[in-house]
Amino acid sequence: MNISKRESLFWLSVITILGAALRFYALGELPYGLYQDEAWHGLDALRVVETGQLDLFFTANNGREPLYIYLVTAAVGVFGRTVFAIRLPAAIIGTLTIPASYLASYALLQKRSIALFTAAFTAFTFWGIALSRVAFRAVTLPLIMALIAFFLISSFQKETTIQQICWGFLAGCLIGASLYTYTAAQLLYVTAVVTLFGLLIFGSSKIRIITTAACLGCLVVSSPMLSYMLQNGDVYFQRGGQVAIWGNQSSFLQLIGIVLQHVGKAANMFIWSGDHIARHNLPMRPVFDPVGSVAFVIGTLALGKQIFRRYRQQKQIDYAFGILLITSIMAIPTVLAEDTPHFLRGSGVFLPAMFIAAIGLDKSIGFLRNPVVTRTFATVLVVTIAARSATDYFFHYADTAHTRVFFQNAVRELTDRIDQNQSTYLEDRLWRDFASIQFLVDEESVTTFTTQESINSFDVDSQILVYPHNGTQNKVLATLAHSEVEIVRHNGVEYQGDLDTEGYPLFTEYLVLPDLDNGLSIAAFEDKITLHTLTITQLETKLEIEFNYSLQTPNVSQYVFFVHLLDSAGNLIAQKDQLPFAGDLPEKEWGQTASFTEIYNFKYASEDLTELRFGVYQIDSGKRLAIIDSTYPTLENSIVMPNMTWTIGNKK
Repeated sequence: MNISKRESLFWLSVITILGAALRFYALGELPYGLYQDEAWHGLDALRVVETGQLDLFFTANNGREPLYIYLVTAAVGVFGRTVFAIRLPAAIIGTLTIPASYLASYALLQKRSIALFTAAFTAFTFWGIALSRVAFRAVTLPLIMALIAFFLISSFQKETTIQQICWGFLAGCLIGASLYTYTAAQLLYVTAVVTLFGLLIFGSSKIRIITTAACLGCLVVSSPMLSYMLQNGDVYFQRGGQVAIWGNQSSFLQLIGIVLQHVGKAANMFIWSGDHIARHNLPMRPVFDPVGSVAFVIGTLALGKQIFRRYRQQKQIDYAFGILLITSIMAIPTVLAEDTPHFLRGSGVFLPAMFIAAIGLDKSIGFLRNPVVTRTFATVLVVTIAARSATDYFFHYADTAHTRVFFQNAVRELTDRIDQNQSTYLEDRLWRDFASIQFLVDEESVTTFTTQESINSFDVDSQILVYPHNGTQNKVLATLAHSEVEIVRHNGVEYQGDLDTEGYPLFTEYLVLPDLDNGLSIAAFEDKITLHTLTITQLETKLEIEFNYSLQTPNVSQYVFFVHLLDSAGNLIAQKDQLPFAGDLPEKEWGQTASFTEIYNFKYASEDLTELRFGVYQIDSGKRLAIIDSTYPTLENSIVMPNMTWTIGNKK
């Protein structure tokens, strides 16, 4: 397909703009959450701003190269401590990779149609979109590879010696800069250096001039990192050693077997089964959709055929061999590590894979002779790829419950709940264990405390966030026992770490508010519990029951609240039975001072909800407490509230 330069630039602009839209839309909200590896970039960026110290290598969180962190530093300086600021460099880099891939492809193949298809695959492949919307350093590798390819290949195409030297030097600088991007770039650097030395030894005089300039540029830029590597090898190579497969194998034969299995998995990732980790991919989705898969297979066969033909006829190798070779080499970081295929460790494969698919797509439409038909067919195929990827990303991946868990949405929910207009008390364990909290929340805006500390009092109009699995909530509530306050309890969101087999509530939130008029009473359950308010709000997909009460008994663990939802036939649709404050309250004299507010939520599918019944029973005997002086109808020692008394829509 022949395309003019003007037409090519037009379509490249369209592809880049659409690719940018897919990368920037709701960037700070999708995926919802902030994974700890992302947050660590933000924490290091804050330290750079505070100290002014520019490190070559950041040792925290298993060690990280500095380029992405310095980009985050700039973004945080403009947009503050936000998820958007941390992910913004990834979206920018991902967008720049689109035209860079075009330049690299055109420099290599000198065919605009293939270059455009390369840019289209880069822009619209799910892998490229996902990688550009999260703050992982791996996003820098495809861009640096595209720029290296463009400048190095272009240097051999320049006419004057000074141009050749300048472009070669820039290519070398980019090779050196790759060491500052991502761990897998170490292999790219070694491959490039070996290639340069080969050209320096066996190339023509012109090639030697360019290669010498490239080696000089590479040495200038990479020397500081090489020096650091030699002095701190244990730190620099730490992460690679942690995930390498050879540390877990008992014999050499077993290691060979695992390597062969991983080679097969890595080969399958393009068209059959991709990364299973939800932070990197829609689990198991291959790199390419059906259209892209066919193009990738055709491209691979075409390159293989060209290698065979060229070598048989001229005993030479060309770009086809180079593309397949660099694809194989850059797959090594995922082949020799855990969780193959891994779309971060394998990010060095991204660009050559786009090359291969673009070659295949160009070959597949080569039989069409009519230019209009050819362009229309090509446009339909690219639009199909873009639509499939966008649908999978925004509707089947980014906002699903599974993906939210993998991005630690519970931690993000905690930080979103912190009200800057209130005094906030945060248990130290939550602050200490989660980098996301440390980045998103200014330490001066919260008061941290430990379970060992003696907490004498909490401010009124404050919120208290505790880790609910070590007894802290009992100490907090005991402190408030005789305060004239209303205490509102909110459940935290379920959290599940990478090594956890099941989820658990990450935090419990207590709001300490000015005291309600506890003289108001709508019911009393014997002389044990006084119910002050009971409000039912019917929302579109759930029912919210909010009630406030005070306790006149120290034996709070002996009583259980129950809520029953019934249909018009009197059938039980849903129920909830729970200790006061979910068992958080310690056994002690509560008096008449503090009151407690709880909120129960019911999801329901049936529209035939007729009434709600509310009451209290003894946990041992199951006997319901007698209701005294209720302002609502009662039945069998339960308050009966028909649906006509419920609030519809938003709470009033």
